[in-house]
Amino acid sequence: MRLLAKLTGLAAALLTTACAPTTTGESFDNYINQLVNNGKLRKERAPADAPFSNADLVRNFETIAFGLEPQLNGGVSEENHIRRWRQPIRYWLIMSESDAERTAREIHIFMDRLGDLTGVEIQPATEFSQSNFDVLVLGPDDYGKAEDRLYGADASLLRAFRWDSAPCQARVYHSEGFANQNDEPKGSITYAIVMIRAGLKPFFAKGCVEEELAQSMGLMNDDDHVRPSIFNDDEEFAFLTEHDEYLLRILYDPRLQPGQSRKDAMTLVPDIVETLRPGG
Repeated sequence: MRLLAKLTGLAAALLTTACAPTTTGESFDNYINQLVNNGKLRKERAPADAPFSNADLVRNFETIAFGLEPQLNGGVSEENHIRRWRQPIRYWLIMSESDAERTAREIHIFMDRLGDLTGVEIQPATEFSQSNFDVLVLGPDDYGKAEDRLYGADASLLRAFRWDSAPCQARVYHSEGFANQNDEPKGSITYAIVMIRAGLKPFFAKGCVEEELAQSMGLMNDDDHVRPSIFNDDEEFAFLTEHDEYLLRILYDPRLQPGQSRKDAMTLVPDIVETLRPGG
């Protein structure tokens, strides 16, 4: 089944998120080395020098859950309702042979972790036509074949990524109401596609997996004031932090629902945070 058929009939909005791009023409290895030499891409998940309070979590949740990366979404900087998955996720991998074993293992492990954090049922799809979350890890020789497989109105997603300067990118579709084939309420994420370049350094590829898959759960913004977090384009941290796990757990707390307004949601978030982290 081609991507066009997956999207046909959806009353959906398209949101995009990406890892910070490199300078055009600069190799990814040089870019990664430069970040590490500047003290970036730290691997701690609970850094001792970046404590955060419950009030920080409330503020940061609002920033990340209701913000959108404006440079990737037509200048739109925020939405005013909750976006998250309501249906089970069935994911499918399309991968370069050179990266298949290592990166596939990282993806399976992290998908299990996302399921534990959010309560969403997440499993590999039994066939491509049944997936609603596609993860592509491709090298230069793989794009043509993959574009043919994904041919349709949104084949341009992969084609544009092929020539972009970002190491990874996610695109997420969410319902604008009940007028769609799945009868999903407003704010329900119905399809996601993550694209990662093959051949990245292993720890950087793992960071791409964690950031793009986590953001595809509904945390679509990056902000330089949110710390310690992978949802921050300054690239200080390479992997999902304990702080970020709390953001996901807040988003999928049963007191919040897809389509819930920003105002209504944020009246509940302080109590949710206190429940998750008493006295934090």
